[in-house]
Amino acid sequence: MPVDDLKQYRIIYTQTAEEDIFSKAEYMASKLHDRRLSLFWYRRLQESIVKDLSYFPYKFQVYDKDPWCEQGIRQYILRNDIILYSVDEDQGAVIIHNVYTRGKNLSEDLED
Repeated sequence: MPVDDLKQYRIIYTQTAEEDIFSKAEYMASKLHDRRLSLFWYRRLQESIVKDLSYFPYKFQVYDKDPWCEQGIRQYILRNDIILYSVDEDQGAVIIHNVYTRGKNLSEDLED
């Protein structure tokens, strides 16, 4: 099957995901005093999400904690980041819900 025939999903970020990304980028820029690192991380995150989720969003595993598992929330791990997302077939979109730094207690944070 030619790549042109594959379904391409749009990427949609929730406000929470945008805030997660902004917070991490701001942390790198201000606390680590490295705006270039912040920009590099941001660009790599955006490019990887588009590359890895636009065509085969179901290839990454469902987040194995309830109630997110029941809702079809998936996790995509990129280096030190965990991206939680879902697929909306009706919209033809991948919805990015959260972006976390690896090692964070996700279940505790998601309960809030």
